[in-house]
Amino acid sequence: MIVLEPSGGGSGRNALDLVAATLDRGHDTHLVYSATRMDPLFARRLSAICPSRRHRVDMDRAPGPRDLFALRGLRQLLRRLGPFDVIHAHSSKAGALTRLLPRRYGARIYTPHAFRTMDPACRGIARAVFGGVEGALARWATDALICVSPDERAEAQRLRAPLDRTHLVPNGVPRATPSVPLTRADLNLSPTDIVFGFVGRLSAQKDPLAFVEAIARIRDLTHVRVIIVGVGELEAQLQQQIDAKGLGEVIRCVGQDDAARYYPLFDIFVLTSRYESMPYVLIEAAEAGLPMIATDVSTADSIILDGQNGLVVPRADLATALPEAMEALIQPDQRSAMTAQAARLRGRYSLDRMVDQTLAVYQAALDGQGGSAGAGR
Repeated sequence: MIVLEPSGGGSGRNALDLVAATLDRGHDTHLVYSATRMDPLFARRLSAICPSRRHRVDMDRAPGPRDLFALRGLRQLLRRLGPFDVIHAHSSKAGALTRLLPRRYGARIYTPHAFRTMDPACRGIARAVFGGVEGALARWATDALICVSPDERAEAQRLRAPLDRTHLVPNGVPRATPSVPLTRADLNLSPTDIVFGFVGRLSAQKDPLAFVEAIARIRDLTHVRVIIVGVGELEAQLQQQIDAKGLGEVIRCVGQDDAARYYPLFDIFVLTSRYESMPYVLIEAAEAGLPMIATDVSTADSIILDGQNGLVVPRADLATALPEAMEALIQPDQRSAMTAQAARLRGRYSLDRMVDQTLAVYQAALDGQGGSAGAGR
């Protein structure tokens, strides 16, 4: 059973990929999801899962009294369908709730998709509380902890998670197959335009405002065009910033869409996140053979070989470093060299590899229990 609170984003995608892949391989897999914050792409993929294998239990992101109802819903579901060999929770809320359940329901696996303590805005008492809870649950109620990036694994070690139960399984992606391919003509882009692409939630974590600020600082915008794919709570503020800086002819926000349609249009991919775990968009850009610019967060430096297939810029000096990096890649010679190297580095993060490693973690957790969790599935 795979349990998920944020029905969208990278964690939602990871969970749905695991459900689809394990079903394809003959495993008896069920998904528990929350509709509290579900994005349209997740809803579309969810509809492809057999109704008898998808189960709704609404969960709130923030701690609160409604957690008791979610916990009761999970317990009732597991009494009816379980026990399972493995209960794999994705994100902090699903991870906390499932690990409060008795072990008899199944081996408890947890993927944080970025610990809350990795957020630079999480300080003081909040950091101590979240860190204390994560550390205690990792030590006493987790059969296996799956980290999707080296930075996340390092944070797990800082929180004193047991090393022998902590595993690194980077995200993987299938080869991109756009539902409806786009051409430059579809978006009124000329062959000589240099297109910067941004894909992600329009949220404080992804910081699209910093991206727009950097675009405004580029000295010559004559052939520069920008495509922003995504929706989020900063959508209105982002459009206000674009209008205030007179960038309406340069930047185009296309909303929520299949990102695979846009990667072939990009010349350069940009990630401006404040913190990350293992961002799917960066993997997708790498698999698309795009030169990339990313902040020095998460595992960017393991996907981007700085100076070869992209540039890693310091988040602490983003206002200066990001426009400089973008202007450097506008230069034809440097962009051409990085594009060629990016093409050679494709194929490092496959979905099959991710699924194989995840199933190996499941088996190791069951072996550590002396076999299955009971009459599991």
